Amino acid sequence: MEYIIGKQNIEIYRTLLWRSLKRKYKGSMLGFAWVLLHPALTSLVLYTVFFLLLGRKEEYFMLFLLSGLLPWNFLVNGTMNMMSSMRSNAGLIRSVQCPRIIFPMVMLGATLTEFFAVLVLIPPFYFFYNFTVPPQILLLPLIIILNITSMIGLGLILSLISVYFRDIHFVIQTLFRLLFFLSPVFYPIYRIPSEYLNFYLLNPAASLLTLYRWCLMGETSVSSFLPWPYIWLLIAESFCIMLAGIFVFRKYENTMIKLL
Repeated sequence: MEYIIGKQNIEIYRTLLWRSLKRKYKGSMLGFAWVLLHPALTSLVLYTVFFLLLGRKEEYFMLFLLSGLLPWNFLVNGTMNMMSSMRSNAGLIRSVQCPRIIFPMVMLGATLTEFFAVLVLIPPFYFFYNFTVPPQILLLPLIIILNITSMIGLGLILSLISVYFRDIHFVIQTLFRLLFFLSPVFYPIYRIPSEYLNFYLLNPAASLLTLYRWCLMGETSVSSFLPWPYIWLLIAESFCIMLAGIFVFRKYENTMIKLL
């Protein structure tokens, strides 16, 4: 465990995390406020299109929208940031003596910090809709941990591949755009025809977003509990991906450094 956890490595992690957050918003007039403004404006556009123009009449639509959009942004941004972490920090990686796995983990930590900050957009809509906060919101940290485990594995593997295959950034970006429409971000899962639901839930993002929405909204007309077999499948997939990512990264990190 000293490879990852050690007093010196923790200090390096904290320094790089703070550096990453400051560098991202340096020179911006609104700075860290963009963390809230970006999803708020995106939600407003989706609300205008689906609720006002297309006449979607789901209950608590803005709350429903945010409970899917915010976790989706966390998943996509965290994975993309981890993927680019090795190339964007090539100079530091050559000069700083520390486990290279710290660099993608720093990007995950920065994205997680932003995710925690943006969750403040949800409570106002509990008051606006006079919505009773569901007791299962206490399980939200467990869902976030489950999300993080899969992101660690996927992000580490992609950060490694990006050094060898630079076009991977565009490939993954395109896949995420397609996956956006195949995941219950702006529509409830009950709209999927029952004969296709089993196949649809093989998409880990669909199962994950369904769990997020269940934690944040409870069992309402637009949110339901995910069947247990798919929860166990999601847990197994997440931990297998994480272990595979750590193993592959450890095995090839020294070879990867030569190509940076």
